[in-house]
Amino acid sequence: LPIYGISASPAELQQEFKDHNEKVKLDYVLIKPEEFEAKINPSEAEIKASYEKNRSKYQLPERRIVRYGLIDINQLRQSTHISDDQLKAIYQQNIAQYQVPKRVHVQHILLTTVGKTDAEVEEIRKKAEDILKQAKKGGNFSDLAKKYSEDPGSKDKGGDLGFIVQGQTVPEFEKTAFGLEKGQVSDLVKTQYGFHIIKVLENEPAHTKTFDEVKDALRAPLMLSEADKQESDTADKISAEVRRSNKISLDDLAKEFRLSVGETRPVSATDQLLELGNSKEVKDAIFRLRQGEASMPIRTDRGYVVLSLKEVQPAHQGTLEEVRDRVVDDLKRDKATALVLTDAFELSKRAKAGEKFDVVAKSLGLERKTSDPIARNGSVPGLGSGKQLGAAFDMKQGEISDPVTMGTNRAIYQVVEKTEPNPADFDKQTKELTESVVQNKRNLAFEAFRVALETRLKKEGKLQTMPDKLKTAGDLG
Repeated sequence: LPIYGISASPAELQQEFKDHNEKVKLDYVLIKPEEFEAKINPSEAEIKASYEKNRSKYQLPERRIVRYGLIDINQLRQSTHISDDQLKAIYQQNIAQYQVPKRVHVQHILLTTVGKTDAEVEEIRKKAEDILKQAKKGGNFSDLAKKYSEDPGSKDKGGDLGFIVQGQTVPEFEKTAFGLEKGQVSDLVKTQYGFHIIKVLENEPAHTKTFDEVKDALRAPLMLSEADKQESDTADKISAEVRRSNKISLDDLAKEFRLSVGETRPVSATDQLLELGNSKEVKDAIFRLRQGEASMPIRTDRGYVVLSLKEVQPAHQGTLEEVRDRVVDDLKRDKATALVLTDAFELSKRAKAGEKFDVVAKSLGLERKTSDPIARNGSVPGLGSGKQLGAAFDMKQGEISDPVTMGTNRAIYQVVEKTEPNPADFDKQTKELTESVVQNKRNLAFEAFRVALETRLKKEGKLQTMPDKLKTAGDLG
């Protein structure tokens, strides 16, 4: 069947049919190194021997320590003073936005009539009138709403709709709600939704919020704005000082501009620098700085910083004490990997020799699991794909696998059930199988075209790639 010049052959359809419909069910054990690592405690002699044997692995890169002066933005924000006169000026300039329209706080009970016949509507009216009588006689409105109301949005809240303003609800509801006094219960109100009983909890006339009501809300953003301006102005002044002479001392800058002074731990080019927001710009500046120089102010999450190089620790062979944690981790990992291999081969060998798979697994302290039936194009969650477990489809029921590599893990499985494809299903699936084969071939053809085009354009100098940009650009397909 040709589709855009690509078709599926009978042999390809048969293979796709087999991949979709041949299934196996497995008992399996997945052995992970990390499950052994926590139990391994290398001796001091083993640690020293491993370090001596693998000294070349433990080279330490150049590390640098810098002192820094920080314009602490959080400190600025906390110390910034905003007067009431400043706030009043802003309040007056924006007085229109503090105007509050007339509004009422309402509860209601709704009995819906949507989709009901005239006879049904009449019955609903009678029920609503009975509920109204209970409300008018002093019945607890919230309890009545929870019991009878059919408005799912307010029923559990005792019919409470909160404050409403004019133009927010349907006209009949609005006219009644805005005509009631505080605490008053309406007669039945008929709207397109049904019969409502409305109670007003609070009446609030149109008014303008007072300065005292809004001043705290005005203060916070103004404090942030003022602090940001102070920070920016200070950074500009420091920049001017450094431009005049980058030999100016950090302590002099800190004294003049009230900077908080700190010092980093030794950091390499690949270490995180959390105390300064892990800023790439700061890291780059640290490894450009020369002794006795001050950097230009650099923006970080904590505020602008000025850097001064204190010490350079050259790259060197790490001593055992410097790299002990790495040596121990490597030793644990190597030992755990060896234990994984030992248990994997032991389980496979004994099960193949006739011992029960689950009994051997248990004797080795391993957990046996059972998969759902999977096809070649399926997967076993937490274990692997049908492709990785492909050998299982060529095994007989009851057979045991050799250890299978799954990254750093090893898996051993037994085929406990095997289902062959039913030839009678082939015709029913032909359309889906064809679409699957053709789509896969089209994807392969496109990828081959893309690679060939990219290679040719690079060769002709018409294409340049930027790997750091491609990481976020997504796949071309």
